[in-house]
Amino acid sequence: MSSREKGDPLNTKRLVALLKHLYIVASPMKDKVGRKTVKYYFMPCALKPANVEREVRDGSVSPAPLLICFECGYTPVGVFCCLVVYLLDQETDQVLEWELTGNDQYRNRITFQVGQHYDTVTLISRATYLEVWVQQQMSPSLNDLCDKVLSSLHKGLVTVTQSLHYTYKSRHMFGVPCTCTAVPHPAVIEYCSEGAKCTNGNVMKLDEKHLYWSKKVADMNNSVQNTSSKIQFQTVEARKRKLNEDQDGSSSNKRFKSFVITETIEQEDSSANHLLDKKPQKSDLLRLFKSSDAHYMIIGAALDVQVDDLLPNPQSTTSNLILVFQRWLDSNSEVTWRKILQICEDYPDQLGKAKSEVEQFLSSDRARTNYLQ
Repeated sequence: MSSREKGDPLNTKRLVALLKHLYIVASPMKDKVGRKTVKYYFMPCALKPANVEREVRDGSVSPAPLLICFECGYTPVGVFCCLVVYLLDQETDQVLEWELTGNDQYRNRITFQVGQHYDTVTLISRATYLEVWVQQQMSPSLNDLCDKVLSSLHKGLVTVTQSLHYTYKSRHMFGVPCTCTAVPHPAVIEYCSEGAKCTNGNVMKLDEKHLYWSKKVADMNNSVQNTSSKIQFQTVEARKRKLNEDQDGSSSNKRFKSFVITETIEQEDSSANHLLDKKPQKSDLLRLFKSSDAHYMIIGAALDVQVDDLLPNPQSTTSNLILVFQRWLDSNSEVTWRKILQICEDYPDQLGKAKSEVEQFLSSDRARTNYLQ
């Protein structure tokens, strides 16, 4: 190893530093193996996934689960595992101390012990949002605990999404579960602590178990809005002053760049809201699921199309997959990219790779060109 470190600029020490910088591995942690204390690096993206869709949790608990959704309409690739690493790195998070607890940890579900009172927080990654469950043990104030958890998560998400340099809108929003349809989804908390509105337009009146989150979220949003308004006003005034300047090349270029950025942001906002509700093309589906064609029976059953007439021949898996997708496209029943992401989330062991392929495709220029132009 020493000779390799001398000749290779990317030695072990530098590789670990790079992985930590990218929020892929957490700082060294200690664990006892017999009488020895062993140091190890924790890499959540290397863990196996849990079937979180089949988990049943008590929705009457207090506080209610906090949901985190994103402007793009789905959970961005990599954000969950990077957030976990950020929270475990005590050098970056000074709001609350986060530690792993128990051995039941998965790539899409992690349980922490937070603070000094043995309280626990479970983070769950779903296709279209993150889910946060808090269980108070000995903390003297549940309000204070929730405030600190929310602050840590907000700070971590801002840091992580900036470091990942997403090409699509990845701004996060906080909300609570809405049950106005059969499929659970977030109702976003904005500026009112007593209500939240879901993507279907349903307005929820929040009760006591939601207020642990909503008051802090509303305060945070109002603070951001006030700051944003000041910045926007200052920007408008600056542009007015620039319009009175001589039409030199430097001033013109700056104004043109400002207008282009504004127009680009508006276009991204609009496209992100529509892409998930677009009807997929069969060619895209086949390309993204080709490596998972052996699971055509599961895919068909999840899409509610007939599969019992398909021959279970290993040589026919691709043709069977094509038939499954064709039947689904012809059915006109929830034929959207959102549905495709949902079935991948429902069967992580079988369709985990396909989910990653779909998410990468939906964030690409190719997807925006094919479906939004």
